[in-house]
Amino acid sequence: DMKDYDKMLKVLDEGIKKFPSNKYLIGNMINYYLDNNKEQEAVQYCDAAIQKDPNNPQYYMIKGEMLIKKNQFDDAIVNLEKAISLDPNNFNAQFECGLAHEKKGEELQDAANKIKDMKKYNAQRNKAIDEFKKSLPFLEKARQINGEDEMNLRFLRSVYYKLSMNDKYTEVDKALKAIEAKK
Repeated sequence: DMKDYDKMLKVLDEGIKKFPSNKYLIGNMINYYLDNNKEQEAVQYCDAAIQKDPNNPQYYMIKGEMLIKKNQFDDAIVNLEKAISLDPNNFNAQFECGLAHEKKGEELQDAANKIKDMKKYNAQRNKAIDEFKKSLPFLEKARQINGEDEMNLRFLRSVYYKLSMNDKYTEVDKALKAIEAKK
């Protein structure tokens, strides 16, 4: 509450030295780095946490989320899929993995839009479409886990639109409108 981050870092560091497997301290250290815009340190700390506890899906998920923010989609997907393999019903891991594929597809589509040669454009556009398709199982599973999450529904609707899946688009659009009507 006092925003004394230097003191907080010192206390966390001392605590982790004494209790190196304490998940609460490790999680707080990762959060400290994230809250202070020190993503590289947070990623390194996640790696250290993963080495200490390789069966904790949260560490892989957090690392995947950070890698998405850095536009490192392939590495993010690897970590998020590991989190999912450890906990298939983890909503956040499912959503974030779908998001990573969707954002990678957007990046590929943006690159395609800059290409003048139609044959090269179509090849790049097909890569984007493939990535959008890869996002669907994750976003759909996230919907099964939590059908009321608006952010997931918005991305799912967007992917259905990009893939011209009109019936699915309409279904998700109705679900979103129903949620908004409850507000």
